[in-house]
Amino acid sequence: MKWSEIKEKNWFKWGMNKYVLITSLFVVWMIFFDDASLLQHIRIDQEIDELKEDRDFYKNQLKEVKTELKKIQDDPKSIEKIARERFYMKKDKEDIFVVVEEEVSK
Repeated sequence: MKWSEIKEKNWFKWGMNKYVLITSLFVVWMIFFDDASLLQHIRIDQEIDELKEDRDFYKNQLKEVKTELKKIQDDPKSIEKIARERFYMKKDKEDIFVVVEEEVSK
């Protein structure tokens, strides 16, 4: 097909319209190259979603810690329990045995 035949095709005339070309260039520029590009917005939205998940996780952690703190402040036996379990504290004349179970690999 010769160049003169291509120029006479309807789709070529429509595609070479200056308004279509300018609009196409603008759309390509906005999607890929601009500071406020579509790709940048997608990346930012993904980061926002990840940060929201982190926020929810830390909110739950905070609730658990507050509940545990209230429990510790209200009950002296819970203080003793935590001291024994986490910090291996003991009473006088008492021995502590730490039992570690080994995982069986198959």
